[in-house]
Amino acid sequence: MMDFQPFLPWIAAILSVSALLAQAKSFFSSGEKVLDERLSRVEHTLVIHDRRVQKIENELEHLPSKEDVHELKLAIEKLNGVVGKLSGDMQTLSRTVDRIDAYLREETRS
Repeated sequence: MMDFQPFLPWIAAILSVSALLAQAKSFFSSGEKVLDERLSRVEHTLVIHDRRVQKIENELEHLPSKEDVHELKLAIEKLNGVVGKLSGDMQTLSRTVDRIDAYLREETRS
């Protein structure tokens, strides 16, 4: 049988050093846990912001562009001109109808 007595102080020293290293690792990794929690919260917030940006980008695709709005303004101005001309024509027509009505009323009296 082999005698382990001379190795016992070395084994005790190795176990003590390994226990100290485990304690040191635990002490220094406790800050990592806090950072990991913060990082996961930040990642979650980033995902939420990314979804919001995607939603806004999708909505912006359907909105009219600057050129479209400019074309609409020009079309409205054109329509205003046409409506103004029609209004003038309607006034002329109204005066003509009034004259015809007045003439017919005079003719029926006489």
